[in-house]
Amino acid sequence: MIARLQVARVLVVGLLTGSSVVGAQERIARPGFPDSKWIGANEPFEIVLEGEPAVEIAVILDKLDISALLKRPSPERLRYHGRGPALPSGAHTLTVYNVDAGGAWVQIGRFPIRLLTRRGFVSTKVAPAVDLTEKGQLGERHAPDKNEPLRTTFQDGTMQLGLRTELIRPSVTVRAEAQVAGMTYQNEALRFGSEGEKAPKVDLAGYRFDVQRGSTVLSLGHFGIGALRHLINGFQSRGVALTIGQGRAATMQLAVMNGSSIVGWSNALGFAREQHRVWSANLGVEAFPSTPGALRLEYGYFQGSSQPLTGFNDAGVVTAERSRGSAIHIASGRPGSRLRFDGGYTLSRFGHAFDAQVEDRLVVTPIRDQTRDAYYGDVSLDILRGRKLGSTTASATLNVRFEDIEPLFRSIGALLQPDLRTGAAEVTFNLNSVTGGAGHVRTRDNLGSIDSILTTRTERTGFTLALPLGSMLRRGAAESRWAPVVSLQAEALHQYGDGVPVSGGFTIRNIPDQASWNALLGADWQIGMCRAGVRFGKTEQDNRQVGSEIRDFMTDTGALTLDWTPGPAFGLGGDLGLDRNASAEQQKTSSTLRWAARMRWTFYKKVAVAASLTNIRAWDDRGVRDSENIDSSVELSAEFRLSRGERRKGRVFVRWIDRRADFVDRSFGLRDLRRSASFATGLTLRLFS
Repeated sequence: MIARLQVARVLVVGLLTGSSVVGAQERIARPGFPDSKWIGANEPFEIVLEGEPAVEIAVILDKLDISALLKRPSPERLRYHGRGPALPSGAHTLTVYNVDAGGAWVQIGRFPIRLLTRRGFVSTKVAPAVDLTEKGQLGERHAPDKNEPLRTTFQDGTMQLGLRTELIRPSVTVRAEAQVAGMTYQNEALRFGSEGEKAPKVDLAGYRFDVQRGSTVLSLGHFGIGALRHLINGFQSRGVALTIGQGRAATMQLAVMNGSSIVGWSNALGFAREQHRVWSANLGVEAFPSTPGALRLEYGYFQGSSQPLTGFNDAGVVTAERSRGSAIHIASGRPGSRLRFDGGYTLSRFGHAFDAQVEDRLVVTPIRDQTRDAYYGDVSLDILRGRKLGSTTASATLNVRFEDIEPLFRSIGALLQPDLRTGAAEVTFNLNSVTGGAGHVRTRDNLGSIDSILTTRTERTGFTLALPLGSMLRRGAAESRWAPVVSLQAEALHQYGDGVPVSGGFTIRNIPDQASWNALLGADWQIGMCRAGVRFGKTEQDNRQVGSEIRDFMTDTGALTLDWTPGPAFGLGGDLGLDRNASAEQQKTSSTLRWAARMRWTFYKKVAVAASLTNIRAWDDRGVRDSENIDSSVELSAEFRLSRGERRKGRVFVRWIDRRADFVDRSFGLRDLRRSASFATGLTLRLFS
């Protein structure tokens, strides 16, 4: 009888798992453990039975029947002793059934259960990555002799090793990753630029180690910090950071890092050098915790010093720089809000730091520290959002922004251009499938109005429009497919000096004043297996500077692109372009004609041949100078798998490259003819991914 019930259980468990509770008043099953508790892999647990005793009980873990692993020490209890096969780890659902004498199953309980692995983890993930690459040159030809490359033949190898792990316990999560790079060619070593021949060929490219408990995270290694535009913004380096309240209404982050990007095995934590170290602290608070994003306030503090480093083959006297400052950041605009604001104010003090290597036993002129500020504000307003205007759906957004950075303002944690004021207004819109935008930007420097410095102003106005004619015409598919997507871009730019400085040796002839206009019209077609595009552009540069009025230029461009892809195994395409640049001062027009052809054909499984040919010819209408460059290549490659899946695979190729360059200058009777050709090979193996 028991054997027949076990067979019936396997056959009907899928149907009965979702059945409704019948007779729950007579019999009820409930967990004998807290719902929030994580149970160890070999830890016993119980299920409590209430009501009239049942003849037989079936227990299903998700879709797995574990009834045989449970004992019934008493009519009101089922017990898992933790012996035998380990139950699958993770969050599951236990469903308990009463099986009557006739073999009918009735659900009497359903509740969650959380099971750990044998080592006490909620889950574990280990993802190694190994990439091996070989690239070589079997031979080459060149002319003339002075065109000989640094290495005529070579075989180089590279190695990329990576490891990513995630270990999750009920209260702690540990994530770790590391990347190691190795090269056989010394000049490609990670630190060759700074250490030359002393740079190790196998080096640590990066690592990160995170330990998270609740909303607190401790991070070591390479990461980026900062979202304060003028104080510390996306600063990437190696260091240590502590984040408290991650993902909550109030967050705080403390970090100490190296003063610049760093690789290598030494200085493991990143802040061993006192003169090349930065500190930061950031506190963020949601003013309305129940409405995230409605109003967020942040305060940041930053200090540190940075020592510029020269390359191994460069000479120079370098000194450390230091800065410290604080910033306030305000952001408002929860998801779905029509009005959004982002703004901030920063006060930074910048100066030099003592450097014993440079200043020891020397009398130097002290550089006074400078305290300067910077502020900005960005406002976005959705004027229209999906508004119905007859048969047209319209949306429009207005963006207004301003930024002011005082002269001599600097922070080691952010790359900025000081002494600049910027104001801009932009509108983006769409009408059904038509999209576009328009904007105006103004900038001004010399904010301190120093008499001996030239004040420069820039005004830029731009417009963009995209017209998908196929969807606009609303014709049948056979007609609309011939209609292109038309794009238009136009811009006007005016840069000029604001008056003549009263000192500094300026005259009216030294004050720049230049206006330029450019427009680009394009059309793109996608017709079945064919894709085509044309571009026409025009640029005019009007030099209005006194004494240089004739130094004007006008450029016309045209380009055509064609691609035919009848299938994933074959593709054929080409480009054609012509540029003409006319100089009013030189009374000369220079032209450049470019054309290119390319092909790729996978003729057997993943064995492919690719070829390309590019020709660039330039000349002027006076016949004084002309040049021609011809580049061609043919590559045969094959991809293969080292296992059944895509995790382990490789690629091998052989490539022939031929380059020719011919330059003629008849005014000096010069001709420079160069040619080079090489036969290269390569092999890539991905052992893990």
